[in-house]
Amino acid sequence: MLLKNTQGVIISPDLPFKFGPKMFRLIVDSVLYHDFSISNLTYMLKFSLIEHFYGKTYASLCCHKSEIEKKVNQLKPKYLHALKELPSLKTYLENNPRFLSTIDDPKIFKELIVGFMKKLYENQRINLLLLKILHCLVKDLPRHPLGKQIRELYSVSLEKEISLDEGYTQSMNLIRLHSKENLMAKLETCLNIICDSYEENGINLKSVNSIKHIVEDCIERLSKISSDDFEKNLPEPLIFQNEKITSRFQLQEKIQMNLKLKRSNFEVVLSGIVQNLNMIFKNISPPSHSPLYEIFYFDDVSAAKKHLMAVPRVTSCCTLSNPHYYLQCKCCEITSPDEVRPTMPEISILYKLHLQSGKLINLYDWLEPCIGHLTPAYGLCLDEYEYE
Repeated sequence: MLLKNTQGVIISPDLPFKFGPKMFRLIVDSVLYHDFSISNLTYMLKFSLIEHFYGKTYASLCCHKSEIEKKVNQLKPKYLHALKELPSLKTYLENNPRFLSTIDDPKIFKELIVGFMKKLYENQRINLLLLKILHCLVKDLPRHPLGKQIRELYSVSLEKEISLDEGYTQSMNLIRLHSKENLMAKLETCLNIICDSYEENGINLKSVNSIKHIVEDCIERLSKISSDDFEKNLPEPLIFQNEKITSRFQLQEKIQMNLKLKRSNFEVVLSGIVQNLNMIFKNISPPSHSPLYEIFYFDDVSAAKKHLMAVPRVTSCCTLSNPHYYLQCKCCEITSPDEVRPTMPEISILYKLHLQSGKLINLYDWLEPCIGHLTPAYGLCLDEYEYE
């Protein structure tokens, strides 16, 4: 139940709000490996939403795909300026200087924003489809180089290109050892996953058709393998991979070594299938590669740890001595640790006065300065106050 809620809420492409790699890992570690609590997952999700939308003008664009154009057209000049300051957009403009002139025109810049946001939505759905296909292929491999659950693949894809991961390389090498029947069954399951994706709203059908064509080609090539194709009768093609040939002798030695190696027709077909799979899985890129990804992704793990995973004793002392640290209100802001303001909560004033007075203090001497801080007339006597 908890696993289903986790994958259905924080991985689903139907929800605009997403977690970045650090925040996603924190939630998975905390909820699935610590307290197994759905209520805690809900609480962390609520906090992340509040933290993401509070004080960030660009976060107002975090919406469903159908609302993007309406939201962008309503943007004021100051909001457009805030979008120009996003690191992902700056990086994109540095790599694509031809778009620099477009950001000065509000109308063209808004069209550019709409295009980036819709493209990000499409990438999310295609990435999730490719992750499902990859999960089908690698979930039962020995030692599980990429994990058993799709959330483990998703976590890697948030952080970097999954094709660059060491576990991915190991998984592709293990797929080369599959039998014909086992690999055929997996590819047919992958094809069913692709066919089911046509029913999803907002998915790029052109990309899905391209992926489907590659998988169908792999199935067709594998189905043509006969029993005679398992015999090793084909020479290994001569391939130089990052090798420097500096002499005629090295070239001759390389050619002789390749002539000695032989592969069966099945191994050749299997190698081609793995290459085709690599072609589609290289398209899985992290969201940080897309401009304006900050609109949808929250990854402030330090704020989450400060508010949700603080040490109880340290947190209590910090809260009482400096309420502004958590409340973030100007009325409690102080310039020095010893400062006491009358607008602070009463329990904070009592705590700070107790720290100033030391161990030897009686109740009367403790409460008298406290009342003095809470009232405009600091010198009034205790008898002038009415207690309920």
